[in-house]
Amino acid sequence: MRKRNFTAQSWLGLDKTKTDEELLASSSEQDNTPYLASFHLKKKQCNSADERSRFPLQNLDLEWLSENLLSKVGYLYSQALNLFSSEVLESLLKNHALLSKLKNDLYEEFLGFCHDEAITLLVNDSYDFVAHIKNLKESEYQKEIKCFLQQYSTKVASFYLMKLRLVRILSLQDGEELRDLELLSLNNLFLKHFKKNTTSEFKSSFLQTNIYSWYSPQAKFIQEISSFFESSGSLSFQEIQFVLSRKISFFTLKSNALSHKNFGLFLNSVLINFIDWLEDRSHSKTRDELSILSTKFMGDSIIDLGNAFWLAQHSNSYFKWNVLLCPTFQTAKKQKNCFFRLCNEIEFYTFLVKISSFYSKSTKKFLSKCAQDYYVNTKETFQGQPSFSFTQEENKENSSYNRLVLSLLNLPSSNSWHFVTKKIKENLNTLKDSGYLVLLTTQNLFVPSQKNQLEKLLKKIEIRCSFDLQEIKGKGEIPAYIYVIKKNCSKLLNIKERSVCYNFKFNGELDSINKFNEFTDELNFFWEKYFTEIPPFVHRSFNDKQLQFFQNVIVDGKLIESGDEKSRITHPSFMKNMMKNCVPFHSFFHLASIKEFSQNKYTDQMNFEQEANVFLEKSSDELVLLLNFSQSESRGIEIIHKDLLLSKIDNYGTTDCYYYRLIPKTNNLNLNLFREYFESSIGKQLAEVSAMGSYNQAKSRVLNLYIPKIFNEEFNIKAELYSVFSFMEQSEDEISACGSSSLLEKYNSAEKFFEICKESKEVHSLLSYLSYFKISLSNILKKTELLEKDLGKIDYSLMIFRERLLSFQMAKIYPNNSEVFIEFLGSSLEVINAPLASVNLSFKDEKGIVTLSSTEGEVLKIHSDKYLASFMKFLFVGMKDMKISDLLKSMKVPSNQAIQGLVTNFFKTKEHYQDLYSRVDSEINQTLRHLISL
Repeated sequence: MRKRNFTAQSWLGLDKTKTDEELLASSSEQDNTPYLASFHLKKKQCNSADERSRFPLQNLDLEWLSENLLSKVGYLYSQALNLFSSEVLESLLKNHALLSKLKNDLYEEFLGFCHDEAITLLVNDSYDFVAHIKNLKESEYQKEIKCFLQQYSTKVASFYLMKLRLVRILSLQDGEELRDLELLSLNNLFLKHFKKNTTSEFKSSFLQTNIYSWYSPQAKFIQEISSFFESSGSLSFQEIQFVLSRKISFFTLKSNALSHKNFGLFLNSVLINFIDWLEDRSHSKTRDELSILSTKFMGDSIIDLGNAFWLAQHSNSYFKWNVLLCPTFQTAKKQKNCFFRLCNEIEFYTFLVKISSFYSKSTKKFLSKCAQDYYVNTKETFQGQPSFSFTQEENKENSSYNRLVLSLLNLPSSNSWHFVTKKIKENLNTLKDSGYLVLLTTQNLFVPSQKNQLEKLLKKIEIRCSFDLQEIKGKGEIPAYIYVIKKNCSKLLNIKERSVCYNFKFNGELDSINKFNEFTDELNFFWEKYFTEIPPFVHRSFNDKQLQFFQNVIVDGKLIESGDEKSRITHPSFMKNMMKNCVPFHSFFHLASIKEFSQNKYTDQMNFEQEANVFLEKSSDELVLLLNFSQSESRGIEIIHKDLLLSKIDNYGTTDCYYYRLIPKTNNLNLNLFREYFESSIGKQLAEVSAMGSYNQAKSRVLNLYIPKIFNEEFNIKAELYSVFSFMEQSEDEISACGSSSLLEKYNSAEKFFEICKESKEVHSLLSYLSYFKISLSNILKKTELLEKDLGKIDYSLMIFRERLLSFQMAKIYPNNSEVFIEFLGSSLEVINAPLASVNLSFKDEKGIVTLSSTEGEVLKIHSDKYLASFMKFLFVGMKDMKISDLLKSMKVPSNQAIQGLVTNFFKTKEHYQDLYSRVDSEINQTLRHLISL
C-alpha cells in the first residue's frame, strides 16, 4: 500500500468538494480543468485582458485545417513565404559563391530528396551537382533539380519566418519595441539578448549555423517584413504546417485521429501523469522547481503525432507547470529529419515564451535556463552558436532521453512481432536508466507463441503498463496498443523475477474523434482517485463507454491468467459482474499482526486435516491467514487453525510467506467457503493479480481482494432441500459406511437440485453443504492413502468392515493354525502368563510380525501374512492388561485370504471417492464463478 499525503485535486485543477460525477463533468471543460497540470501546484489562469490581448488566438482550437480555413495572418504568412522563397531561389541561382559554400551540405540534402522521392540520377558528387545548378537550363535533370530547389527555398524562407515569429512573441511578452532593420538579421538579434559564454547563453540547435540559416532578406523587403512581423504573434503552428504542406508534401497530415488534440492530450497524460502516478513523485519537487523531461518522438506518422503534441501543449499553456516535455522529432525519412526537427524546436521555444510569465525568472532567462537544462539532460555536446560549417545534423551519439515515443504503426506483413521487439531493443541505448519508452503499435506483445522470445526480451526491459484501445470503435488510425516500457537495469538477470503489468482496457464507440477526450478525462480521474492505493480491479462506465483496470503478473515471459477468453477474470463482462456481486475481503475480516499470539509455543501434535465445520464457531485467536510468496509462478492464500502455524512456518519460512491474525467481523461466517474460494480457480486468479508487492502492499491488497458478497448470508435451507442434501453433513465414518455406490446415488439425486439453488437464495447453503462434503471426502482419501502405506493403522471396527467380519469363518491362533507361526522369546514359561503391555507390528517383504510384550520385555512374535498380521495387531491392541496366554488360547481370526479381500475392496473405493471428490470440486468452482459472473 502506498501511503501518500497527496490529493490530486490540484493536479487536475478540481474542486475537492465536488462529487465524482461533478468532477468528471468539469474535467471536460478546458478552462476549468487542465489535462497536464502539476501534481501539487495550483493552476494559474491567464485571465488578464493584457495577457489575452497578446495572444488573441490562444483559445482557438485549430485541430484540422482545410483550404478554406486560413485566417488572415495565415494568408499573410503564405504570401510572405512565396515572396521570400522566390528570393532564396534567385540567390541560389545567381550567387555562385554562396552556392559553392553550400555545395557539400546541399548535395547531401539533394541525395535525401532523391532517396525519399525514389529518384535515380547520375550525379557523381557535390561539384557535379553544383555544375548542374549553375547550368540548370541545359541540365538533363532540370525538372528534378528545380523541384528540389523550390522545396529547399521554401524551407529556408520558412525557417527565417518562424524565427521572426518567435522574436515577435518574445517582444510582446517583454513589451519590447524593435526597429525594423533589426529584423533583417535575426541571429545577431538573438546574440544581443543571449550573449555567448554567459549564464544567459541560449544553447539551441536552431541558432547554430545550418543549411537553412544563411538567408537574410534584403532591405527592400522591410515593409513586407514589418507587416508580417506585426501580425505573426497570433500565427499558429498548425497554420504554418498547413501552408507548408501545399509546398512540401511531407508536412501533410495523414490522420485526423493521430493528429488530433485529444489524442495528444491522452499521450501527454501517459508521458507525465501516469508515470508520476506509477513512481509516486508527489513530494519530489519544490514549489518553484521545473523538471525537464527530454522526449524523443520517432517512427511512423511523426508529423501527425507532432501536430497532436503541440495542440495538447498549447491547450495547457495557461497555468504553471512543474514538468516540461522537451521534444525532439525524428521522422522515418532522411530528408525530413533536420528541417522538421528545427521547426519543432523553434515552436518549443515559442511555447516556452508563452508560459514564461508563470515563473519567477524573466522571459529571456527562463528560455536560457530551459535550453541549458535540456542539453545537460540529454548530455549533448555543443560547439557554440557561431559555426563555420553548414552541419545538418548534430552529434546525437551520446544523447539520452527521459522519454522515448516509438510509433510502429506500419508493420511488415510477416514477422511483425520480431520487427517490433527488434526496434525496442535498438532504441534502448538512447533511453536513460530511469527513463520510459512509450510504444504505439498495432502488435500485441503478449503473443503465446512468442513466450520464449518475450522471456529473453524481458531480461532487458520491464513492461510496466498496457493501454488496450482495440475495442474502441471509431478511433481511426489510433493504434490498438500503447505500452509503457522501462529499461531493466538489474544485474541479476538470471534470476526468474515476477513483474507486474498494469492494464487499462477501454471499450466504447466514438461518433467523433472529439469524444476521445472522455477517455483521457476518465484516466486522469482514475489516477487522482487511486493515487494513494492501487486497487486490484476497477470497472467504470461513462457515457456508454467503459474503462477496466486490472493487474497482470508476468512470469518467464507469459501472463499469468486463464487462457479461456470468456472465463478470464479480465474479460469485460466478467469484470463488470464481479465488481457488482463482490465486496472486499475487509468486509468480512480484520487482519492483525501475528506477534500478539505467536509467542505461544504449541507443543501438541500438529493435525494436518482440515476440520469440516458448516459454521465458523472459532474464537478470533484461533484463525491465521497465510499469504505465500514462495512460488514465483503463483501467490497462495490459506486460512488455517493456529495449531498448524508452527508447521506452516517450518514449511514455508518467514521470508516469502506472511502470516496474519484473522479476526471475523461477524459470528455467522462459514470458514469453509473462504477456504474453498481461495483454492478455486477463480480465487487463485484473483489472488494472483491482487496479492503482490511488498509486505505492506500485500496486506492492503489482501484486504481489498474481491469476495462474493453472498458469503455474508446466513445458513438457511428449505426442508425439502435439507432432506436431499443432509447426507453431505454426515460424519466421515457414516459416509464410509454408506458405501461408494449408495453415496454416488445420493449425490446424483441431489445434483438435480443444484441449478435450482443457484437461481435462489439457497446458493449459500448449497456451497456450505458442498464444502463440508468435499472436506469429508478429502479426509477420507487422505486416511485411505495413509492406510495403504501402513496397514497397521487400519481400524477394523469401522462399519465398512464390521458387517463383513462377522460373516467370516474364524479359527483359533493357537495351537493349530497353519497361517500363523508363534515364536516364543521368553526365558521361562512363566512370562507367557504376564499381562499384555504393548503390541508392535513390523513388515518384512510380504510377511507381518506381531510382537507382544509385557512390562518385563518381549514375550513372543506371531508370524503371518501381512493382512492377517494387521488384523491381529488391531485385536491385541484392544486387549491390553489381559494375560498373553489367555489371549493365545481364546483369540480367533479369519483367514489371511478373507482379510486381504476385505482390505483390497476397501482400497478400491478410493477411486470412487476420488471421482466424487473431483465432481464436488468442479461443482464448487462452477458455483463460485456463477456467483461472481451472473
